[in-house]
Amino acid sequence: MAITFAVGRVEAGAFVVIDYPEESRAAVRSLLKASGSLERTACPIRLLPVSRHPLEWWSDELIAAGTSELCDGQEVAVGPLDAGQTCALVRDAVARLSGHFGRAEPVAVPDEAAAAAWHGRDPARHGLPLFAAAAAVHAVLDRAPTFELAGAEIVRALVRREQRRLDRGETSEQATFRLAPLAAAICRALLNVATLGEEERATLLNNLSNFLGEAGDDRAALDVIREAVEIRRRLTGALPARFARDLAQSLYNLADCLERTGDPAGAEAAKREADGIMGRRG
Repeated sequence: MAITFAVGRVEAGAFVVIDYPEESRAAVRSLLKASGSLERTACPIRLLPVSRHPLEWWSDELIAAGTSELCDGQEVAVGPLDAGQTCALVRDAVARLSGHFGRAEPVAVPDEAAAAAWHGRDPARHGLPLFAAAAAVHAVLDRAPTFELAGAEIVRALVRREQRRLDRGETSEQATFRLAPLAAAICRALLNVATLGEEERATLLNNLSNFLGEAGDDRAALDVIREAVEIRRRLTGALPARFARDLAQSLYNLADCLERTGDPAGAEAAKREADGIMGRRG
């Protein structure tokens, strides 16, 4: 994450929005420390980290940076779209994508009754903008009936379409690197489902860390897998027979992330802990 602006030229002030700050914690930590050390600036400066975690999750960072008295938080619940909003998003996205891909003949507007019924089959997921946008892309690119598929099936169809690029000379490594951001975005969207339990959240975080690593964002992958390990430690403490192997899996992933980010000692410790769990439980 890079933030560059000349404060001397921004006489009215500067307003900086940082999306997903938890995925760039080191950079945000440095920014907070720099902000906390400023006694006076040439203009007002406001930072707005749009985090998916509550203010309490950031408390240690804010205290360490000396900015806890300068910060406040407001929690906003962002739920799925309703049927009408989902239909409108699909309709508008289809129109824009049709023009973007330069189709000689415009793609027919999706049947709104079918789109509404699709939304009704799984409102918590199909109402997420990500899945509605995926449905629009599928409607433009694929002749198969979009709304007969579940949201996950639509995404898989789009992924298979991308994977066919392999037949045109793209290597598997290139395909993985290019598809990983899409997979990460899907995981992020699913993490915002209000009814998500801790077990499912830990699984999604574990997968998200893998996808971020495949996309080359090792620091973000490390932050995410640490959260997965914390959750799985709690679950294992309550039900060790059920969750110990899951904890070991996340610890192995943590070891990989620590190795890639230059902490071989931490990686070895995480690996030893995972080996111990697997050894005790067969």
